[in-house]
Amino acid sequence: MKRSIFLLAVCLACLAGFSQTSTGRLHIFSDEVKTMAPPIVYDFLERYLYEVSKASRGYDFYRKMADDKVVVRDGSLDNIGKLSPTTLFTITRYEDKGYDISWHDEKGHVLLCIQFPIQYELLLGKPKVEMEKKFKAELASQDKAFTCTTPTDSLAPLAGTEEIYSSTPVVHYYVKDLNTASYFWKQNDVMVPVFSKDYKEFSAANIFLGVINNVSDYVLHVEQKLYGFKSQSFIVKLTQWLNYCKENQLTVYFGIEEEREDGFKALLIAQNRDLGYNHMLSIILPDNFLEKQDCVFKAVANAYIPTDNIKNLYNEQAKKNKK
Repeated sequence: MKRSIFLLAVCLACLAGFSQTSTGRLHIFSDEVKTMAPPIVYDFLERYLYEVSKASRGYDFYRKMADDKVVVRDGSLDNIGKLSPTTLFTITRYEDKGYDISWHDEKGHVLLCIQFPIQYELLLGKPKVEMEKKFKAELASQDKAFTCTTPTDSLAPLAGTEEIYSSTPVVHYYVKDLNTASYFWKQNDVMVPVFSKDYKEFSAANIFLGVINNVSDYVLHVEQKLYGFKSQSFIVKLTQWLNYCKENQLTVYFGIEEEREDGFKALLIAQNRDLGYNHMLSIILPDNFLEKQDCVFKAVANAYIPTDNIKNLYNEQAKKNKK
């Protein structure tokens, strides 16, 4: 099923003319248009079509387009020079799979229609191995000060409890227990996030979903798995991870996998739908993480997992846990 972002976008500028280029890119979209869908999509098109316009049309060129899964459905690449911020176009998003974009002349004739996948390496123009290596630096660069997110969702009584409420709607990721739920209870006639040793699982979810303020002393020790069976370890503040998720507009799914004598083992998936990647963290929370708010959470991280691959990786981990 496809989801149209918008049917028709027309640049508000009155000047006509051919697309202009800056360094390594075209200028074929106005700033107003770039607010109507993820800006990265328009940035990708301006960069990619610039590269196409400068490339020699030989075997290597068409092989690269095939590898990128960029398909010309109608019109011609020779019309790239006719595209400008005033050119009429339509853009359609097919759920989390890909985009279809068409440019038309004033008579309605198709100048160019292309289709491309939602794939972060393509959209960002960077290979996975390079982005994995920068994951540590991206987290370390985040501010250590954190302000919790006040949920805008409505609350509903949680089945099986008398005093706990859950945010709604709750979205889950493959399994019901891995979800976006945060938890609240009433104190002095005000709904506040649960943060109590009486409800450790709910409190853990609230911490990692970013609805608790007093988390500035928690530390996250990350062992990140890298391409080629390599790894790197680093330490960041939990607040830096939370700020990273907020800045990159990641949807966080959290669930407790196992209650152990020394604490909990949790699974967290942070999803970027617009770029088609996921970060997966397997986290150990010590039993006293609520009393000792400067404790260390140990996490094994797999970063930049393509959305199409996350289910397989999750299933592999589930099998290991059963063993």
